[in-house]
Amino acid sequence: MNNDQANAPEQQASHTGGLPSYAMNPAEAARAKRVAQTGVAATYALWGVMPIYWSFLPAMPAYEIVLHRLIWTTICSFLVVVYRKQLKAALALVFDKQNMPVVLGCAALMLGNNLVYIWAVTNNQVVEAGLGYFLTPILQMGFGIVFFHDRPTFLQKVFIFLVC
Repeated sequence: MNNDQANAPEQQASHTGGLPSYAMNPAEAARAKRVAQTGVAATYALWGVMPIYWSFLPAMPAYEIVLHRLIWTTICSFLVVVYRKQLKAALALVFDKQNMPVVLGCAALMLGNNLVYIWAVTNNQVVEAGLGYFLTPILQMGFGIVFFHDRPTFLQKVFIFLVC
């Protein structure tokens, strides 16, 4: 057995709650799917009610809210990585010279996105912010088609037609 085959179960395990996907019986797979679906639904529900929470913080500037989110997310993420005993791998990934521009670029884009969204919500621009979140994927798909010559599948074309 070569080194790639020996590491294959470990690579798959990170996507299935610690078990290699081939080791899950159908009942475990169904439970994992239900847990994932519940997590997705909870995330969307939380994202939907967050503007209500932020609207109660109008005296707080948007940058301060974003700064708190940044700090507390960093702390919580660090604790999860330490708990899962993946600190060394996470630090290697973040501080890799090849990854650094991508990590910093993604961080800057996410920071800007959060800042604009929270500013919009705290300044009673919720509908406009929601419209921006609706239009962004459509524009991204358009850029992909125009600039990168992406070819949408038939089903994607149907959804683009329905959305537009």
